[in-house]
Amino acid sequence: MISNSIRLLKISGIDSICFVLGHYAHMAKEYIGNHPYVIQKKRKGTADALLQALSWVKSRYTDILVIYVDIPLLRPQTLKTLISTHNKEKADVTILTATVDNPSGYGRIIRNENDNIMGIKEEDTLTSKEREIKEINTGVYVFKNTSYLKEYLQKIRPRGKKNEKYLTEIISLYYKQGKKIRSVRVNDPQEAAGINTRQDLIYVNDVLFKRNINHHINRGVTILSPHNTFIELDVNIGKDTIIYPFVYIERGVKIGKNCSIGPGARIREGSVLEDEVSVGNFAEIVRSRIGKGTKIRHFSYIGDTTIGKNVNIGAGTVTANYDGCRKSKTVIGDNAFIGSNSTLIAPVVIGRNAIVGAGAVVTRGKNVPPQAVVVGVPAKLLRRRENG
Repeated sequence: MISNSIRLLKISGIDSICFVLGHYAHMAKEYIGNHPYVIQKKRKGTADALLQALSWVKSRYTDILVIYVDIPLLRPQTLKTLISTHNKEKADVTILTATVDNPSGYGRIIRNENDNIMGIKEEDTLTSKEREIKEINTGVYVFKNTSYLKEYLQKIRPRGKKNEKYLTEIISLYYKQGKKIRSVRVNDPQEAAGINTRQDLIYVNDVLFKRNINHHINRGVTILSPHNTFIELDVNIGKDTIIYPFVYIERGVKIGKNCSIGPGARIREGSVLEDEVSVGNFAEIVRSRIGKGTKIRHFSYIGDTTIGKNVNIGAGTVTANYDGCRKSKTVIGDNAFIGSNSTLIAPVVIGRNAIVGAGAVVTRGKNVPPQAVVVGVPAKLLRRRENG
């Protein structure tokens, strides 16, 4: 969720990001990278969290966007619209809202007879009549960076069953002081979905996977079973590639045109597959580059490997990249042929046009020259190919 928030904000054009950390802050730090953060030592609520963040905000920032990391279905365009509306209206605060069928658990938007926002009330402070309101607060705001923002935050008193200082309380203060409050309502209520339980997490993941699948289908990728295919964010797949059922593709993977992936294959982060690559059933590829026209057959594991063009990787081939202490690389040249059930123990280089016989074990550092044919355990030179 932290990584997703960083991605969302960067795509939305936010130039500076600061995190407010509290519970398990030491664990969160490893995910925020080099971004600055402030620590909310005592978790007094969301108003106090923003107050802590103001110690970092510089006066040169005219506006402050506030989001929570546990609403990962927000789209960049939604944030761009929120920010542009805030600027166009010259608002003091602009709120992102949503209308949902079941608003239970969310703060409600309270409007007056002229449809102007008067405030936001949290679930545990609502009257029975207010519980019927279906317009909810998403927890996303843009505040004008002013002296009275800090002043109003300091005025908020603890409320509700949790005895916390709710950031939502600031909206009624803005209203009473005649400040300009505006709102943007999301077109897709799913964007407001927050994560409070494991069930929420499952739901949000399901929505994200469906979005990603539709993104690739709309760009010319054939996905035979969308409900049984899982593609993470920031994956690039070329036109006319076919993805078979039960394939899992991790974030940042690049796959070229006219490829064939799966069924049951897993393409992990750091992998690049060039055009016309074929990956068979239940194969796994991680941190590897696969050249054009190469075929990786069933049940193979390719890790930390660079493979050239038109290479055949036989079924059950394993690049043994980990020796218990460190991971090493394998390089396989163009037009090489790796027989079924071969094991290549990294670091090792297999030359252009070389053949590794079925079941062979190429041991660590025993490079196979170009044109060579090796067989056996450990692999030994059988002959050299006269032509490729």
